[in-house]
Amino acid sequence: MHDGKVDLMRPISVSIISWLYIIYSVVTLLPKIFIVISPEAYEIVEGLMSAHENNELVSVPSWFQVLFSHLASIVTMIAGVLMLKGYVLGRSLLIIWLLSASLLTLLVAGFSLSFYLKLPLTVILIFLLFRPKANEYFKVNRAVNA
Repeated sequence: MHDGKVDLMRPISVSIISWLYIIYSVVTLLPKIFIVISPEAYEIVEGLMSAHENNELVSVPSWFQVLFSHLASIVTMIAGVLMLKGYVLGRSLLIIWLLSASLLTLLVAGFSLSFYLKLPLTVILIFLLFRPKANEYFKVNRAVNA
């Protein structure tokens, strides 16, 4: 205990997932910004998105997909930082985001390779973030951070 705070060592799984999402967010945000400021880049992205039109279960406008990808960088960065600090909100935010990204992938690409790769990753991350050590880490830190 230091200054009334409970120290519970952060599980390695939480650390790795948090840092991977923080790094992913930083690395992918710059190209995503380029898509918005460059009409040529946006056209290329629209062309790539139209490649999935035959597999779509629901037609999702390309502007929404681009917005969603920008939000992904911001949300996952915030979630990663909050998880490193022990906030259960960070874990909840990441889980909600992972599930919504899987759903959007299903809607846009149908039952494609992209969906089949994303779904097991989501299940594995949820499993790792709800293991007993991770639950204890977030439970203790929730009480401290409250």
